Amino acid sequence: MKTISRSLCDLLGRDYIAAVCEAQSLLTGADSGELLALADEPVDFFPEALQHRLDGLLGKVGTHVVRGLPGSTNGAPTAAFGGAQHQEMAPLSGLGFIRIGEDGRAYFIGKSEHYHASLGHLFPGYRLIETAKTLGICNATHNNTRGYITRMAERELVRVANGLERDDPDGLEGILCSTEPHVLNRVLNLETGSLAVEAALKMMLNRFFRLDATCAAPTYAGRIPVFLVLADHAGGKTANYHGTTVLTQVLRGMWPEFADSLERNGQYLVRSVAINDIAHFEELVEDYDRGPYKVAGFLHELVLMNYGAIKLTPEFVGQTHTLCSARDIPVLVDEIQSCMWSPELFLFREYTCMPDFVSAGKGFPGGEYAGSRILTTAAMDSLNQFGALVTNGQEELASLAYLIIIEFA
Repeated sequence: MKTISRSLCDLLGRDYIAAVCEAQSLLTGADSGELLALADEPVDFFPEALQHRLDGLLGKVGTHVVRGLPGSTNGAPTAAFGGAQHQEMAPLSGLGFIRIGEDGRAYFIGKSEHYHASLGHLFPGYRLIETAKTLGICNATHNNTRGYITRMAERELVRVANGLERDDPDGLEGILCSTEPHVLNRVLNLETGSLAVEAALKMMLNRFFRLDATCAAPTYAGRIPVFLVLADHAGGKTANYHGTTVLTQVLRGMWPEFADSLERNGQYLVRSVAINDIAHFEELVEDYDRGPYKVAGFLHELVLMNYGAIKLTPEFVGQTHTLCSARDIPVLVDEIQSCMWSPELFLFREYTCMPDFVSAGKGFPGGEYAGSRILTTAAMDSLNQFGALVTNGQEELASLAYLIIIEFA
């Protein structure tokens, strides 16, 4: 694989790094020149020697390579987590795509890391995170004091989502100022994919119910919101997966009595669309985008990762998004599991797509942090700060992990 070398100055800019070094020097007495020299040191993101080492370890997959950890603790799990536990596979250590389990065997990383550790364990490029810590760059910050790195990462995500080159700052400024439909130019920094998708769901609901007393009258006040998701082969809702909050679990057919109560009382309906069936989608829109009802949103993955990895067709995605645009139906493309695995970094860019929300997570922070993001448009940017507040959403080092992954990819 092709490797690259970058320093912290390369990624974050000399002006910012110089300011950081000056501040750290004041706080600790460290020499600012030495700190700056450290920030100038390039790091090889994926050295050739490491690539050869990993290739050599492949032959050991499935075999016992170390003594392991006999007599390990069971912890104190809930019944469900305890029943699902495979303690023998729990990691003692890992490097790249190889993990050593507690049973002493070598494993090729799969289900446990396949979305999260997009660049494998102990990715050398993340040495830049350790350098950032040495320079005194804080990870924790407040929602009202989003750090420089987080603000950089926001702009970089907008650039990537809109397919702009790095040498087009004017184009990026134009995108950031746009109020046109379907232009993704707002970023909410959250902590998990569930919260990212829920933030989008709340913005959709805010067009039917007020978030709080400070909000204006909703556009569709008095109408019943209907959410469209992808169906399983039996016509049910188990094919879609958009997180673990209660309302997103209702989308998946969980909490059935609660869902029935919501529907009976005209609060919240969910209808499932047959996979890649544009005629069925059109039928549902015709039924539920008139009278007392209004289609509040269409939420979908591009690859149904929790349902057989079924891929949506470009024709289905393009036609559904076009119809949604014409009927003022917001679309969420859930890329928590697919982001970073496309040459475009966002898989939706390979489709004829017009989303109003795109979620990002897992692959972008590369398994180092739980940082997720929701990208949206000016028109859908309707929540006040407490409407989507997450205590640790603005972590600076999580944002740095995003920048490192994007640079390497």
